[in-house]
Amino acid sequence: MENHDPLDRDISRLGFAAIALNGVIGAGIFALPAVAAARSGNFSPWLFLFCAVLIMTVVLCFSRAASFVTQTGGPIQYAGQAFGPFAGFQTG
Repeated sequence: MENHDPLDRDISRLGFAAIALNGVIGAGIFALPAVAAARSGNFSPWLFLFCAVLIMTVVLCFSRAASFVTQTGGPIQYAGQAFGPFAGFQTG
């Protein structure tokens, strides 16, 4: 059976290098929760739930925006279709 997937699944060497660099730089986020938990003390479980509620609002916004777009590209497509190609480029 043939795969009739309409999505382009190619990545260039530059794209791969950018993803690797993003992983190295972004690895610092794994240390931040430990520092926040240490500083918040006994309030840290409540702080965790509070942050979960805040992140859920972002997730719901992204899911709603995704329901209006049929192309791949995530936030770039959302901003591009809503505000034009320049805003989409700036989002990327």
